Amino acid sequence: MPKREHFEQCLSAFLAIGLAVLMVAPAVADDATFVATYQQAAGPRYFAMSVSLEEKSDASPSEVVVMVDTSASQAGIYRTDSIATAKALMASLPADCRVQLFAGDIMAVPMTGSFVSPQGSEISEAFAKLERRVPLGATDLAELINDSVATFTKSSKLNRSIVYIGDGSSRANFLSPTEFEEVVSNLRDNKVAFNSLAIGPDRNIETLATLANHAGGIVEVDNRDIPSEQAGVRLAAAATTPVIWPASVKFSENVAEVFPKQFPPLRADRDSIVVGVLDSDAIVSVEVKGSGAFSRTWSGEPQTTNDDQAYLPQLIELARKDDGLNLPTVGSAGLRETASVLMASAEQYAKLGSQALAAGDNVGAARLAKAAMDIDPGHPRAQAVANAAAKADKETKAEEKPSVDRGASMHRVPVHFVAFQNDGSNDSAAPLTLGDEDGRFLNDVDLNAVRNARIIEAEVANRLAAARGQMSTDPNGTRDALKLLLDNVERAPDLSPDVRARLRNQIIAAIRESSARAVSVEAQRAEAAEREAIARERIALTEQLLRDEERARVIMEMFDALMDEGKYSEALTSAQEVRAMDPYNQAAVAGVEIADIVGNYRSMMALKELRYQRMVDTLFEVEKSHVPFPDEPPIVYPDAEFWEEIYYRKEKYGSVDLASTGSAEQKIFQQLEAETKIQFIDTPLEEVVGYLKQLHGIEIQIDNRSLEDVGLSTDTPVTRNIEGISLRSALRLMLKELDLTYIVANEVLMITTPEEAESELITKVYPVADLVLPVSAQVGTLGGGGNGVNGGNGGG
Repeated sequence: MPKREHFEQCLSAFLAIGLAVLMVAPAVADDATFVATYQQAAGPRYFAMSVSLEEKSDASPSEVVVMVDTSASQAGIYRTDSIATAKALMASLPADCRVQLFAGDIMAVPMTGSFVSPQGSEISEAFAKLERRVPLGATDLAELINDSVATFTKSSKLNRSIVYIGDGSSRANFLSPTEFEEVVSNLRDNKVAFNSLAIGPDRNIETLATLANHAGGIVEVDNRDIPSEQAGVRLAAAATTPVIWPASVKFSENVAEVFPKQFPPLRADRDSIVVGVLDSDAIVSVEVKGSGAFSRTWSGEPQTTNDDQAYLPQLIELARKDDGLNLPTVGSAGLRETASVLMASAEQYAKLGSQALAAGDNVGAARLAKAAMDIDPGHPRAQAVANAAAKADKETKAEEKPSVDRGASMHRVPVHFVAFQNDGSNDSAAPLTLGDEDGRFLNDVDLNAVRNARIIEAEVANRLAAARGQMSTDPNGTRDALKLLLDNVERAPDLSPDVRARLRNQIIAAIRESSARAVSVEAQRAEAAEREAIARERIALTEQLLRDEERARVIMEMFDALMDEGKYSEALTSAQEVRAMDPYNQAAVAGVEIADIVGNYRSMMALKELRYQRMVDTLFEVEKSHVPFPDEPPIVYPDAEFWEEIYYRKEKYGSVDLASTGSAEQKIFQQLEAETKIQFIDTPLEEVVGYLKQLHGIEIQIDNRSLEDVGLSTDTPVTRNIEGISLRSALRLMLKELDLTYIVANEVLMITTPEEAESELITKVYPVADLVLPVSAQVGTLGGGGNGVNGGNGGG
């Protein structure tokens, strides 16, 4: 990995650790202006300048938005402490302040309708609502900040401040540099200070510190030694402290470069930091004009360069990438933490160089030592590693020979031994190369002991590195593995007491860290289980939605069939059922209107036609009644005995079915008129038939041979959702899609093809004797004789 990329990764990792111990509420320095400098042998002069307000202003009337993070990470003890801090904050705010409480995850959810008094009943109700809210989802930090800024009134006389209580991790929307810059600009343009309490299992303190640096706020970090109530009191004081927002800034001419480009806001409870490059050693001054009538000039004489400020070149190099947008230097305390992080990375390079030298990699050791000295030129361990690597490399080249006598060197090999001198610290000591006067060769026993000790140290270092990588997933298993490693170190025979003690302390520290990590991992597992439950619930809702959509589709198909059959009332009921399931289903909404309108229209047209027909028929009868006819010869009807005789005579000649109908067929005809219910989606025809047989208690068969002739089978899928109609209509609708029909024959209901059904005919005989009027020979027809009205030209 290139040196620069490795350094930036180390810086990012160490900032997350170093700032975790930062309580950004430092006291103001005695001097209002302080200019520290650092200059390399041949290079520019770097500086860090601290400016602060000399007087402390009283709290001013303020509008405060309190944003409590309610994402899934804020559960358990973190949620309890967050709410306790928010309550202590409200109790500590002055009575003339106006506050608004929000719960935040993906979006800001107001707990109060507007700005209210911090000690009123509205706040109590808001906290009750907040406590009922379940911590779920992830956090969109940019959305929360922008929503908070939008709630403030337009009054320029009030101090505006946001107090965010959460971990600062924006997992729902990872902020890009452009988005982060927009958030900072929104805060500065609206003159809103951003204060925060970093609390949670995985806190992004670097982001919160950067926002506080650019938006004139502070950062409190959750700490076991500081009660939640005390953190709330500090946040209340910070939220009501006035902030000076720079409008114009002018540096002295000897300032060649300065970061951040936008001068940070000024507060009375902490100083503000800028870093950059100087052209000369003249006095550094800065004139700031800000909100209201504020105008102030700070001047300071650059201090003599010293190695304590050796971090400045690397810090400014990082700041150049984004004009200082990601500088987390919240006051002098933030600058000191950033410096310690940068200097710690030099120590890491030196340690890696020591390990490389112990492993015989002289080239790698020299490179790592150079990287460490680029950060801290006076680093003693890095200088020792560089010298030892150069000396070992020189000796190796001097002792190389063209050939080696394998027999002579079987038991003795020239060895360059690197010893580590203990300087009294817990870290690995700087390596020194033994000279010729100390003995160039060691006996095999001593050499093996030294090698085994170095192997054990390297193995412990690798195992500790692997354990730290596994702590986030399996802390309990990692703890057990570390205990086993500790036991192996205790029993290793080739370790000196001081090395054994150092390795023991490292392993015990890692064991304690894994025990602490177990709590956060358990919280993460609970969060993952909660997310899984939410995912399952969403899948179930999706499946239910698909089922409802399929049911709606089937019912609307039945609606079309009922409309085609002219059953408008049943069609209206079907459309209303779908509309009740999905009020936004446009087909169902239109279907209700169409069924109602068309049904009423058809009924009115039928009545109209019937009225016209009956009126014409009635008028025709009136016209007929105007036609006279003679009663000669008269019509003579038989007497009552004759009618009674033919009535009883025809009873034995009722409807005669040449094919006798048994009780089974009678039951089938009865069930065909019975109401049924069919609800199937891609169900084989055979299963549908079995269901209907069991439901109606009749025998239903499938004509397999006829179905095979038309390319169908009993596995043909059926999709229908029908209820509230007769079995006869349901069978017709269902079988119509398959080009099939049914017949009742041989005491079964047979499902077959229309062609096969036409070949099955039933013959019935009906008596019609009573339709014939017996006329005697003496009785003539109406109009008989001459010119009758309806008759012909002759007799009966």
